[in-house]
Amino acid sequence: QVRLVGDGANPFAVGARVTLRHGKQQFVQELEPTRGFQSSVDYTLTFGVGRVDTLESVSVDWPDGRTSGTTHVGTNQRITIRES
Repeated sequence: QVRLVGDGANPFAVGARVTLRHGKQQFVQELEPTRGFQSSVDYTLTFGVGRVDTLESVSVDWPDGRTSGTTHVGTNQRITIRES
């Protein structure tokens, strides 16, 4: 799971895109918490990566155009990435 913390007027990082990479595989989700009229879902992104133990990288494309991330991330945990 990936929890994002945005800067300034967008503390929930709505519109951010998270990419997980492992070998030739890529897992991508965009944080869009609305699913219909007056509805919302959790702001934590949940990824299913199968039997992967460690991801090569986790990167975030923030709505303001900046990019951040980390490498060699273990799976089966919740990580928090802050916009900087």
